[in-house]
Amino acid sequence: MLLVLTMPLPARAAVWIRDFQGEPTEYRLERNGQPLPVQYYQTLQPGDRLWVETHRVLRLEFDDGSVVAVKPADSPYTVQDTGAAPGVLANLIAWAGGWLQTHAETTVSLVARSDGATITLPLIPVPPARLEAGTRTLSLAWSGGKPPFQVSLERQADKIVVLNEPGVTLERFSSPPLDLIPGLYELAILDGRGAKTVASIEVVTAAELPAAPGELAAAAGADSLKATVHALWLAAQGEPWLLEAYQRISPWREQHEPARWLMDSLEKGIRPPPPGQAVQDGG
Repeated sequence: MLLVLTMPLPARAAVWIRDFQGEPTEYRLERNGQPLPVQYYQTLQPGDRLWVETHRVLRLEFDDGSVVAVKPADSPYTVQDTGAAPGVLANLIAWAGGWLQTHAETTVSLVARSDGATITLPLIPVPPARLEAGTRTLSLAWSGGKPPFQVSLERQADKIVVLNEPGVTLERFSSPPLDLIPGLYELAILDGRGAKTVASIEVVTAAELPAAPGELAAAAGADSLKATVHALWLAAQGEPWLLEAYQRISPWREQHEPARWLMDSLEKGIRPPPPGQAVQDGG
C-alpha cells in the first residue's frame, strides 16, 4: 500500500478588512444573512460574505501576513473557517479598529485657526515629551496663536539650535531631517504677535521606548496598517509618548485613512486607553 504523507497548510487564525477603494457604501457585508457596515480593520468571521461593486477592490489580510484582493468577479466572497484562534496581532488590530472607527467622524484637522488664542501643544500635554534618537524629521501640530510662526529646537546640553524655521503659516509643520542625539531639548513656537510657547523634549534611545508586543513590533515599519496600529498602541502608553506616536504616523497621513484619523485625534489631544491585557496576551 502506498502511503501519501501531506503537510498541513499553515492555519489562518484571523482575517480583517485591511483597506478598500472608494466608499464603504460601495461594498456589502453580511453575517448570517444580516447586513454589517464595512469598516477598516474589521475582524471577519467564518461564513461572512462580501460583495464588491464594479471597478472596486477590497483587500483582506490574514494574520499570517497574506493579503487577498476581493474583486467584483469574486462576489460573493465567503470567509472560510480556519479552526484557529486569533493571535496577539489580530487582537490588537481589532482593538485599534474599534477605537479608530469611533473617532473617525469626530476628529477635525487643525486647519481652522483660532487667531488670538494662546498657543497650546496637545502633543506635549505634560513635558517632557519623549522622542526616539536618530536622524529624522520632526512633525508638530499646535492650536492658537497668530501666523506667521517661528519654530525652533535647542539642545540644552550645548545650547546648539538644531532647528530654526521662521515664516510657518499653518499650525502643522514638518522639519527637514534633524540629527537628534539623546538628551534634553527646548521646543519654542513664537507667533506673529510675539507670543511664545515653550516645551521640553527628551530624546531617548530605542531601548528606552515602551516594548511593544512581539508580533506588533515585528510587523510595524513600511506597512500602513501595522504602522498605524503600532502608533496607536504607543499613544496609549501614556502622555509622554504622544509626540513619538505622531512622528510614526505622519508619513502615512495621505495614504491611509485610519492614519489620518489617528493624527487628527492626537492633534486634538484625544488618545486611546491602553488595550486590555487579554488583547496583548492574545486571549
